[in-house]
Amino acid sequence: MFKQILLTVIFLAVVLASCTDSDDADTIFFNGKIITVDKDFTIAEAVAIKGDRFIRVGSSAEIRKLSGPHTQKIDLHGQCVLPGLIDAHLHPLMAAISELSEEIPDVHTLRELLEYIKQQAEEKEKGEWIIHPKFFPTRLKEMRQPTKDELDLVAPDHPVFLNGSYGGMVNSCALRISGIDGNTKHPGILKDPETGEPNGILRSSAFKLIEKTMPVRTISYEQELDALEKMIRRYNQVGLTGITDGTQTT
Repeated sequence: MFKQILLTVIFLAVVLASCTDSDDADTIFFNGKIITVDKDFTIAEAVAIKGDRFIRVGSSAEIRKLSGPHTQKIDLHGQCVLPGLIDAHLHPLMAAISELSEEIPDVHTLRELLEYIKQQAEEKEKGEWIIHPKFFPTRLKEMRQPTKDELDLVAPDHPVFLNGSYGGMVNSCALRISGIDGNTKHPGILKDPETGEPNGILRSSAFKLIEKTMPVRTISYEQELDALEKMIRRYNQVGLTGITDGTQTT
């Protein structure tokens, strides 16, 4: 009899303990500035999360009461927490599939960029394209793009194209195999005012002149869908909870 009572007591203790744990928050953020964006634009100190839901917003003292032995406790040290960011103009599919076409190198200075291009030239066959599919000079420490001469120095026998979406940079080899010279009439080709020769800078309207000489890569629907799902997860990881595709009209 005593043994049965003891087992019953142990069972009830386990059940009660599990019930208590189930009421605990999975994660709490406290000692911060929680911007709630409610009708009063309230800024709270702390928030409790369980699963994929916010279960309480309040003071640090209130929220800490919702924590248990398995709760992740994050001290914000006065930092700000936003409920989510919305970007009203993105090109998620274009960004996603760009990495399927060519590698996007992790470079932060002009020197790193030129070293990357030089390495690619050493690995690729002569005449093979070296393409940076998403190049923006504002991401370099020097805040400028390389000159045509600098590209020629590291890749004299390979056509180089730095694609910045609305503009780009090419080297002499790329111009030569694309048939572009001082006599080419196109408003998207920028030329040296002294020599009249292309300086390597192209506006996006002139991209078609060089793209006809590039290898064609076919990307399947399944690859596009997989790449887009990965891109959406990246957006979520940096705090984006809503986006608008700038290429869509409806």
